[in-house]
Amino acid sequence: MKTTWPDRALTCLLLLLLAAGLTGCALPGQTTGPGQANLAPPEISDPSQAPNSPQRERSEEAASSPRIAVLPFVNLSAAPAPLKEIRQKLLELLRDQGMNLLEEKELLALMKRHRMRSTAGLTTELGEAFLKEAGVTGVLITQLTQYQTYFPPKFALTSRLVTTGEKPMVGWADSLIMTGDAQRGLLDLKLIRDFNQLYGPGLARLATSLSRSFEEQANGNERKFLNPRSFYRAPALAQQDRPLTVAILPFINQSQNRFASDLIALDFLRHLSAENKFQVLDPGLLEEQLLGYRIIMPYGTSLDTADMLFNFLDVDLLLAGKILEYEEASGVNAVPRVHFTAQIIQRQNHELVWSSISSNYGDEGVYFFDFGLIKTARELASRMVRSTVRQMAQP
Repeated sequence: MKTTWPDRALTCLLLLLLAAGLTGCALPGQTTGPGQANLAPPEISDPSQAPNSPQRERSEEAASSPRIAVLPFVNLSAAPAPLKEIRQKLLELLRDQGMNLLEEKELLALMKRHRMRSTAGLTTELGEAFLKEAGVTGVLITQLTQYQTYFPPKFALTSRLVTTGEKPMVGWADSLIMTGDAQRGLLDLKLIRDFNQLYGPGLARLATSLSRSFEEQANGNERKFLNPRSFYRAPALAQQDRPLTVAILPFINQSQNRFASDLIALDFLRHLSAENKFQVLDPGLLEEQLLGYRIIMPYGTSLDTADMLFNFLDVDLLLAGKILEYEEASGVNAVPRVHFTAQIIQRQNHELVWSSISSNYGDEGVYFFDFGLIKTARELASRMVRSTVRQMAQP
């Protein structure tokens, strides 16, 4: 008897169903029944949500850490610079370190609500707003102090973490000063010609420093010639049983660099913050008080002005000074030159407890093959300020 094609199709379908029942396999479109294992791995739309993924572990760690807001950068380099791109790179590195960062939309909304135009410092009002409205315990303030993409590339910035609340204080500070020809090596093999190879590792180092709550990387003593040419330190500065609060006043700038006052003040802020003996008031709070009371100090700080500032700021020490020279190396065989003075007045009895004069060239102490040559005024000034601060902190 002949079988038609519908009969043959029905027979094949019955055989297929019988085979599926014997082997326990699921037909296309059929899910496994109770007690049957589905061997296909579950699909994860977002790899970062996998149970043991590094991204998920970092996000969970960040959620439990203090919240930090990273403000837009301030350009003190006197040159056009892609501040948004540099800041975005730092944000990515900080997230990779597992830090809990305030989202950009929340940051911009808060800045708009409080009409925050300057990102160079933190006032009392803004400090309280960040804490109460956004749950932020620290605000990262960064100034780009040098930017040069052509050879030799140069990149320098200073960053500080300011505590929020009624009285913003500097809790951490660090800086980068990098040049492509800092270490030439044999046959110039260590020269860095690409700017991206310079600033990328630098930002990574800064992010690591912040995540570790600032571990001072520099060790050993500075070269002797970077110490102040002359200085006076009163015994009262050393005989203290608690950290002293310091406000850094604007330096009088008599140099040709219009940003020299800000740059030297940032160097003092960074190195004073690294000493356990001092606690530094954020410059934003100082600026708020100076503008609020219309205090102008074109020729320095008088005793009457110092008395007002002590009452307004409630600090132990006022640091001020004068910048006489701040010159970058320009031309063949040229070297940088920095010359500044510094004075500290104590609140008790308005006594002058520190006075110093610092003046150096970048090639002092260099005799063979430019070994130890300081090529930028930024690096020279930072080292000079560090030596000055270490003399201040001596017991």
